[in-house]
Amino acid sequence: MNGSWERVCRVEEAVGNRPVGKVIDESGQDPGRVCVVALDDGGYAALLDRCPHRDVALSRGIVKDGTLICPGHFWRFDVTTGERTDLPERGATVYPTRVVDGWVEALLPPTKPRQPMREWLLAQARGRRPAMQEDPATSTGPLSTRVTEVSVMSASERAAGAQRDHVDEVALELDQAELNRVGVRPLTKRPSGLTREQAWSIASARDRLRAERGEVRTGYKLGWTSKAMRRALGIDEPNFGTLWTYMRVDDGILDLGRLIHPKAEPEIAYVADSVLRGAGITADDVVRGGRWAVAIEVVDPRWTAWDFDWLDNTADGSSAAAYVVGAFHSPGVRPETFRLTMEAGAVTREGTGEAAMDSPAEAVAYLVRQLHDREEALQPGMVVLTGGITAPIDLTAGLRVHVSSPELGSCDLRCS
Repeated sequence: MNGSWERVCRVEEAVGNRPVGKVIDESGQDPGRVCVVALDDGGYAALLDRCPHRDVALSRGIVKDGTLICPGHFWRFDVTTGERTDLPERGATVYPTRVVDGWVEALLPPTKPRQPMREWLLAQARGRRPAMQEDPATSTGPLSTRVTEVSVMSASERAAGAQRDHVDEVALELDQAELNRVGVRPLTKRPSGLTREQAWSIASARDRLRAERGEVRTGYKLGWTSKAMRRALGIDEPNFGTLWTYMRVDDGILDLGRLIHPKAEPEIAYVADSVLRGAGITADDVVRGGRWAVAIEVVDPRWTAWDFDWLDNTADGSSAAAYVVGAFHSPGVRPETFRLTMEAGAVTREGTGEAAMDSPAEAVAYLVRQLHDREEALQPGMVVLTGGITAPIDLTAGLRVHVSSPELGSCDLRCS
């Protein structure tokens, strides 16, 4: 392979399952974009930092079991060979690597002089294929063939593809906003707007990103379950989001450094002891099928401010960010009668289970019916946060939040 060895990154930069992306030169040509991955055997792999499917940087993805997962549309590549591991389609370009004086170096091919646009257009007009700078490993065939393949797509197919791309791009944007702790502009305030279908699709795409990182779903959270709040804000229905292992605060200490502008609210949590499914499930079925606990939910919208609507909130997974749950009980009284008190600094707020859709059991039943529409069910062990019982409070460093219930016990959250 002709070319030159180029320094890409220090060895200490490439650790764990996070690739490192570097631009080696500013020519804008592909060989100058390199993605380095640390291997389990102590070596390093280097790839062209561009997915062959779309112009998405592979360095924004994650590595799992020797596979690099593109954040754009979740294509999977073997980090050492570049081959796709999920489908037998074109793979990623890989470069030889070596370590010299603590630097990871990659053997990059020489850059080619760019063909002037005028020459390219003239060649197109004469009906012959110009000498385009394509990587043979990632080329999909002659230009004329590719144009023919695109042209046979119907307008509806092209629109559907563009819609999927838009959903995936926004899901990635929200995912990065959460990881980088930087809010983004609400989707409803952008020229492209946001539809109900898009909002739910974006939430699902974000869940796929979490699963690709190895996170495990632990349950669900309901939002907008207070009729009074929905009426005041002109919202017609509740929504829900998903809970994941990284959101669970097992030791009761919340690191505010990983959040944007968090608030906390007291809730009643439910855990399913058996599978709950079906369009006809009732609150009584829920009571018989699980147990209850007090909980503190932390909500943290990935938007620039708390100025968003139901669609934005749905796309953002109902702002789920963190939660603490107490011990689960079967107290033998109706869940709508559960009493909760939240104490946080000088603030004390009280409420009952009736604030959550008239009963936390009805809130869970609503969720199960929604899952049924998506051909899913509430599985045993899954936790459900049934909605805020009182108004939320802002979280600040050093604040201790204590939630207690005569029927369900208590739980605590400390902010650091």
